Amino acid sequence: MILHRPIVAENNFRTNNELLIFAIDSLISSIDLDALEVVKLSITTEPEFLSDIILSRFAEYAQGISIDEYSPVSLQIKVDNLLFSYPKAYRERWFKQRKIARLLEFDSTVELIDENIQQFERRFTFSDSFPANQLDIVQEDSYLQAEIDDYAFSYILWEPVLISVGSILITILFFTGR
Repeated sequence: MILHRPIVAENNFRTNNELLIFAIDSLISSIDLDALEVVKLSITTEPEFLSDIILSRFAEYAQGISIDEYSPVSLQIKVDNLLFSYPKAYRERWFKQRKIARLLEFDSTVELIDENIQQFERRFTFSDSFPANQLDIVQEDSYLQAEIDDYAFSYILWEPVLISVGSILITILFFTGR
């Protein structure tokens, strides 16, 4: 099952950590935990730091469920893919504030083994944008860091210069032609 949950960040944007925790919370809330009392929990992730975050978020969601490695009920959470990027920097209109687009893809597989085996895959795709001058706040103390395309930033910085030079050239050509 593929779920796309866009988060629009016009005035109220999320930090990268908040975005990651939101994806993990969405994954854990999709698991039917009501009938479980004791579970053997196995978390496989790449990168490693995700296991601790998933474990702490699971403990918060699964209050009243004990984790025991000898339990006959097994819950396996595997993060297959974690992709974080800033695909583009842009302006909505001329002379408007620069914005940076952000993308988080989080693919996971959950397997719940009790009397029968239940396995499902979840794919969460988050995309939003935020003002470029807020980049330091968005990335502050973040697990997720990504590079911003230098080409996109250089194009945005040169845009006012190109408009000014073009306007001057048109004015010069207009008055020299008279």
